[in-house]
Formats: sequence, C-alpha cells, structure tokens
Amino acid sequence: MNSRFRNINLLVAVSLIAITAAAPLNAREVSNAVDTPQPSPSIIIIGESLIGEESSAVCMQELVEALKTRPNDAKVLVLKAALENYECQYSKAIADASAAIKASPNYERAYALRAEAEMRSGLFEAARTDMLKAGSLSMPKSYEQRSAEVDALEYDFKHQEKQPARRLALACTAILFTQNRQGCSSLAGAEPSESLKSEQKDLLVQWWDVHDRNQLLDTLKHQLCVGHNSRWQRMQKGLEANRALDSFKGGWNLPQDFEAAIQLLKKYGRQFGNRGLLAWDHCRYVALCRWGYQAGYLTEAEAWELIMPVAAKIQKQSKNWQQLASEYLIGRNFWCDSIYQEGAVSSKKIKHRLLHDPNSPWVKLPLPSIPIVCKSDDATILAIIDRLRGGRKVQRSAN
Repeated sequence: MNSRFRNINLLVAVSLIAITAAAPLNAREVSNAVDTPQPSPSIIIIGESLIGEESSAVCMQELVEALKTRPNDAKVLVLKAALENYECQYSKAIADASAAIKASPNYERAYALRAEAEMRSGLFEAARTDMLKAGSLSMPKSYEQRSAEVDALEYDFKHQEKQPARRLALACTAILFTQNRQGCSSLAGAEPSESLKSEQKDLLVQWWDVHDRNQLLDTLKHQLCVGHNSRWQRMQKGLEANRALDSFKGGWNLPQDFEAAIQLLKKYGRQFGNRGLLAWDHCRYVALCRWGYQAGYLTEAEAWELIMPVAAKIQKQSKNWQQLASEYLIGRNFWCDSIYQEGAVSSKKIKHRLLHDPNSPWVKLPLPSIPIVCKSDDATILAIIDRLRGGRKVQRSAN
C-alpha cells in the first residue's frame, strides 16, 4: 500500500479513537457502527478537513461508492461538492450541492458550497443569493465577508485590466489578495470606496506601520533593498561558515519561530542560492503598491509605474507560477512560522486552486507568456520611488 495512504489510515484510526473516547455512542449509533463497516481512509468520518492534494483521489472514490447505495444522502453530496470545489470542477459542485439542497432544503453548508462554485464560475448574482440563504440559516454576520467577496470579485471581473502584461503583474499578488477575498484582474481588486480606503489604511498601519504616503514609499524602498531576503542571505552565509546564528534571534518574537526559520534555511538555502527570498519580498512589494492605491496614497499611474519594474524582476527570477508560489510560501513561513501555520491549510488550497482553476490568472497567463518590457534594475526603481517621494531620504529601519 502506498505510504501516503497508510498515513491517512493512521490519521483515521487516531481520529476514531479520539471521537470514541470523547463521546460514547448511543445504542443506535453502536448498532450502525457494527452493522455498517466504514471505508478507510474516510472523508465521511473526518469531513472536509481530509481534502488535500494527496488524498483527493481516495476521497472521491469513497464518495462515489457511498452514493451508489445512498444516492440522496445530503452529507455525502455536500462532501463531494466540497471536493469538486477544491478540484475546480465547479459545474459538478453546483449539481451536487443542488442535489443536497433538494434532499435537505435547510442544509446551510450546501448553499455555501454552491455559492462558492457559482462565484468561481462568474455567476455572481446566483452566488450572492445562495450566500444570503446560507447566512439566514446560520448567523448572518458569519457570511458577511463571503458576501463582500462576491461583490469584490464581480467588480474585479467587470473592471479587469486590458493590458496582458499588467494582468500578469497583478497575478503576482494572487495568493495575498485571494486570502483577503479580493480579485487580481483589476488594480483595486474590489470596488473603490471610502470604506475600502479606510479599511486599507488601518491594515497598513497594523501590519506595516505605514501611516501616510511617504511612509509607504519608504517601505517600498526597504522592501526592495532589504526585505526578509537580506536576513536570509546573511544567515545562510553564517550557516555555510559554521557560525552560531543566535545574534539573529531578535528578528522573531517567539523562539519556536526562530528555530523554524533555521530549519527552512538549512533545507532551502543552497537550493535558492542568490535568489533567496526575493519571491516573498517582491510579491509583497507589488501588493503594497496595490494597497497603497486602495488607501489613496498612490494614483493609478503611480502604482503602475512602481509595479511594472518589480513584476519584470519576478518574471526573470521565477520560471513558472508553481515555483513562485512555493518560494513565496516558504518566505511567509520564514517570516513567522506561528502565523504561517495558522493559515497553512488555507494557503495550500489557494495555491492549488490558482494553479488549476481555468479562470485563474495563473492558468490564463503562464508566468513567461507575456514579456514585461521595462527597465527593472534597482537603480531605476529607486529613482522612481525617490522622485515620487520628492527626493527625501528613507526613514524606515532595516529588519
């Protein structure tokens, strides 16, 4: 048996032991458990959390078999719709979620999954209706963000950038903006408004300590010249010289985050070479330009002037989106393992969808497909930043 399936079997066994210990079965449940052997590995037992790149084929096989004997089982239909959403098979997900709703008209998760598939298919009005229905069956506030995502993606679709090279540049921020439930086909990614401007200003303060236009431009320069790649490269040189790295501990708040960073460095340092963490630093630079535009700190023309040279750098450094995404996520992990682990499952699912969804900017525009023609040396980019800042010197400290 394949080792990855043995690992899933072990996970199922441990999960079943934990479930049995935590909540003893009643007589009817015991009878069902005895009379109806459960397949293993079991998405039916563990649920959607079992869905992943290594387990999808096994999960689908189990669900198809279960539906042969239980064709109207709403739970099984919902799990199949969830798996089909993961695999970007949206028409199938809509059909199975609809069948689950027919079998169980008040099944909140079925409406949410159908809305997800509709949204990814560009059926925004249908997605909005289903999201509202899901919210009415649960706590409406829990679906406010998802409803806002439908609005954002509809705006993004209707206002997508016409120039392919610019669309490719925006795609460099696809993981970040997808995590934030916004689009990557337009510079704004969501409908510009005072509420979006205020929200983005608050986020720039919270995560970047950026309070105004000049601080944004200073941070862009810091991201270009220093970022996390500088620390990665200095630590890599220390490792190669067999020097202790304790002097770098101050860069992390938690000891375990520092230890995780060292392990990543040992694993990927030589492989990345001079490229280091530039994928992480440069994608965040492009995202900062987009956020600066959302916050009103940059005009549209200024944002593009700042974005395109760094997007050209990204295109030269990475051979494809798969490489860029993998190195970007390793950079995030290096930055802060504890924060990375909180969203690791979500990040991996986003990466998988961006690489496989027919409507994804990564699928529509392979990274090498449209050459970004512009000067992309650091001196040129720094000159743009200094001109926009009025020639004032950078005030941001190195990290």
